[in-house]
Amino acid sequence: MTTILPPKGANLAVRCHDVTSTLATKQVADFDQLVVIGMAVRLALHLQGATTVPYELLKQVGTHMLNIPTFVLPAVVRCLADAEFIRIDSEGQTIRSIVPTVPFYEDFFDNMGEFAESIPLSEPEKLTLAIVERLSQSPTARDIYYDAGAEKKLVDRMLDAGNQGGYIIEKRARGRDMLVSPVYFSENPAAFADLTAGSGSSRVSSVLKKLSRNQGWPLALIKKNRAVGEERLSKEEMEIISAIASEGFSSPPSIKTSHHGQNYFLFTPKPGATHIVPSRRHIYESAMALVAAVRQGQLLPEEYRIKYPSALLRSLRDKKYLRANTEALEQYRMLGMLRVGRLRPMGGSWFRFELIENQDNLDAVKMAIQLVDGEDVVNASDPEITIAFQKGQEYTDSLLGRRMLVEQEKVTLSPELRDEVDNYLLKI
Repeated sequence: MTTILPPKGANLAVRCHDVTSTLATKQVADFDQLVVIGMAVRLALHLQGATTVPYELLKQVGTHMLNIPTFVLPAVVRCLADAEFIRIDSEGQTIRSIVPTVPFYEDFFDNMGEFAESIPLSEPEKLTLAIVERLSQSPTARDIYYDAGAEKKLVDRMLDAGNQGGYIIEKRARGRDMLVSPVYFSENPAAFADLTAGSGSSRVSSVLKKLSRNQGWPLALIKKNRAVGEERLSKEEMEIISAIASEGFSSPPSIKTSHHGQNYFLFTPKPGATHIVPSRRHIYESAMALVAAVRQGQLLPEEYRIKYPSALLRSLRDKKYLRANTEALEQYRMLGMLRVGRLRPMGGSWFRFELIENQDNLDAVKMAIQLVDGEDVVNASDPEITIAFQKGQEYTDSLLGRRMLVEQEKVTLSPELRDEVDNYLLKI
């Protein structure tokens, strides 16, 4: 019998966050402490570098932006206070405000993981976290979990919850039931490098190379133009893109605007890396958020188009700010929520977006530039670039974006293409 244990330390905090973020508003009756820890991580990541936050504002942010229900928020706040990541200012039993003291990514996850180990988890929670941790390393056969020391009914129930929640994907390949997690490819870009090197299907490999040269391209434009960037796509390649976008290989964060609705921006794993430490994967999420915002302004603008996305990001890297404009308050809201930057009032309705200068955010901007450049470095420079992140943008990270996409899009492939895509996703 093979015993599969839940992760320890930083990875425990990361996996609680992965499961909770992907579930969004869905609930699993067997989960209690897992989602409190996951929500605490999610909230803390958005409090890094923040000053005092009134509790009424915290409730609004939690409810409308972070999928933290008001009735759960007190438990989440107590969790962060017990872990010493916030100080609570209260009057009697009433919380008036919180003061964040959250360290940045790796230190935060190490400390949060150590605290989470002291919280007793149920058997369903332990099994779920063990499965997600195992799947982050590679796809596996379903039947190995029946030898993990848990009852078969419990294993089936947790796998079904994961499938419905979007953090476990089940496939049938070569006569076996196989499982894969959306976090696998984002944490293991070496697997992506193997696939794009040309092993297996040349059609799938060709599609992945085209995506890697055009990171963050909107799926809607790919479908409309039958092309990614300037690279044309055949009918079969279009079907492959739809499949890998919704089934786990490509990371599809989304942006919702009043003028262009919900758009999904496709990313392959970060080029050039051999492995992304789970506790630093959120830096990549920040990089994707930057690129998605730039692509929105470049390709789906309302009024002002970004002409040189790479130059804009380089300006942010070098100057640590972007020129003020009258729409910045709404334009940069999502990047402020992610603690990538802050908005500085410049008088009247003018605000300037400023990078929160720490190593994590500097790394995120560097990654964003690499993603936008792809294989072709852009040398454009324009000191008068118009900033065009659009009004009222609502950003959804890649794990939840994938689940939202698969729920609204039914992908039908020929048996031949289905085998090619599944073999790639499962690396068999």
